[in-house]
Amino acid sequence: MDFNTVLSINQTVHNLGAVLFGAGPFYLLLFILKRRRATVDITAPLDDQVEAVFSTAVTLWMAAIAVQAISGASFGLISLIYEGALPQIAPVARAALAVKILGALAAFAISFYMRARIVPGLKRLSSGEGPGKAGADEALRLRRSRETLLWILFFLAVVILTGAAFLRWNI
Repeated sequence: MDFNTVLSINQTVHNLGAVLFGAGPFYLLLFILKRRRATVDITAPLDDQVEAVFSTAVTLWMAAIAVQAISGASFGLISLIYEGALPQIAPVARAALAVKILGALAAFAISFYMRARIVPGLKRLSSGEGPGKAGADEALRLRRSRETLLWILFFLAVVILTGAAFLRWNI
């Protein structure tokens, strides 16, 4: 395959990963806000199916971030293989690349925290453990934490995609 075809395939994978990561937090935030508008009390009993969706989404985001990192690094590797050198990029593009890398690392760390701490806690509570006031307080705390982290992930997705625009047009 020629250089441009390989780059195009890699760009497609990179773009699909960006869509998955960017749309995931946005969709779940819309879900939370819609439930709130429908007057579903945030302290209402947990739903196993809803928690399963959130659990799967966090796992998918982690996979999407990994795809982003691998396909992003592949741009340089493809250039190195086909052209014998890394691409020369402008200082603005270097700064944008740094923002994208740091944003992806932060997003992965947040997603990992959600997967390791928040998801298991909410699953445990939705399975019937922790009834009573203490369980309701913990569920409320975990749900609020989840919502806050979803907003942060959405913000990071916007920052990363903005960095992509600066990287693309300042090479």
